[in-house]
Amino acid sequence: TDFTSHYNDPDGDTVAFVMFSGDTSTIKYNGVPYIADTQVALADVIKFEFIAPIETTQVITTLTYKVKDNKGNIIA
Repeated sequence: TDFTSHYNDPDGDTVAFVMFSGDTSTIKYNGVPYIADTQVALADVIKFEFIAPIETTQVITTLTYKVKDNKGNIIA
């Protein structure tokens, strides 16, 4: 719901995909490094994992994201 609750598509289409950009060096998707702006099905968002470079250090990572509807249109 983090991705779907903030968006309304004028045509009523559902959110289907998400793409992250920014510093994705600490993000893994399905166990492998995530490549920025790679489209991922919304249902697979649970496969993302944040990997801290140094486990005992506070890390701040800035990511932005876009979502697409089920017709492939970017809605955010």
